[in-house]
Amino acid sequence: MTTKYYSREPLRNMEPLRSYYITAEVGVILEYIKRHSIQPYNFLDLGTGTGINLDFFNKKLEGNFIGIDYDYEGLSYAINRYKNIKVIRGDASKLPFNKNTFDVVTCIGLFEMQNSFNDFIGEIVNVLK
Repeated sequence: MTTKYYSREPLRNMEPLRSYYITAEVGVILEYIKRHSIQPYNFLDLGTGTGINLDFFNKKLEGNFIGIDYDYEGLSYAINRYKNIKVIRGDASKLPFNKNTFDVVTCIGLFEMQNSFNDFIGEIVNVLK
């Protein structure tokens, strides 16, 4: 990652890209969650980065929203930008949560970055109710 990557507004936060991104990807996930789950949620977003997705879900759903990412810069951006979400630094393949903690776990754009897909999926299954 380059230095000061998050010092400017990320492209996916800017219109019209934000509208397209939210509609095309995150909006589909939101509808699935609403259809198959009951609110309020204990919600975890893996690889939360700048927190844009977590903030979107927080505005549309009721519950507790936590994001986890390994990148300080992205998390710093999220902390400064969004006040109603909680973000922590951590490794998605070694989640620091108890079993059966979350109703929903999202992972948008992180799967392809994982070295051990089975360990990663195991961690998700472990923390899901």
